[in-house]
Amino acid sequence: MRWPRALLATLALLAAPESMGADPPQRVIRIGMPLVPSTMDPARADNMQAQMVMAGVYDTLYVLDPLARPAAIVPSAAAAAPEVSRDHRTFTIRVRPGIFFVPHPRFEGRPRELTASDFAYALRRVHDPALHSPNFFLFDGKIAGLDALAKRAKDAGRALDYDAPVPGLVVVDRQTLQIHLNARILFPFSSHRR
Repeated sequence: MRWPRALLATLALLAAPESMGADPPQRVIRIGMPLVPSTMDPARADNMQAQMVMAGVYDTLYVLDPLARPAAIVPSAAAAAPEVSRDHRTFTIRVRPGIFFVPHPRFEGRPRELTASDFAYALRRVHDPALHSPNFFLFDGKIAGLDALAKRAKDAGRALDYDAPVPGLVVVDRQTLQIHLNARILFPFSSHRR
């Protein structure tokens, strides 16, 4: 009977420093993978390893619901399914408030809320000819005015003008983004929230 008591006493002592005001443990995610992703930049990611890690780290507007049968696309950082115009060419997306970037020196050490302009910026980055994004094919020819903006940058031999207006990416307000497509698409969304 002494052995279990001794073991319990040892375990209690090992746990005691944390409960006695010691520094909290670092928040670290460890993922076993056959290779280390070469980048955590969505515009530059060129392999499934990086895509899988980023899927667990970044907030995207929508995700596939892994449990839904049949498969369903559901809001993640978006507040709801997009409002789709009658011609299926304009998607109005509202970003869910209350999602914050971690504090960073770029944000003066404070957390900053995720906004619609962050998603517009991310879409522009994929088109930046200076980045040579391997994901360019996903958006090539699809968003109104974005290809023309990229062509102007490429012809001038410089990076994309991220402040230039693009008719296909309109930040309506802080939490609302409108995406205007060159052609009609049908895209099934579920009203189910994750």
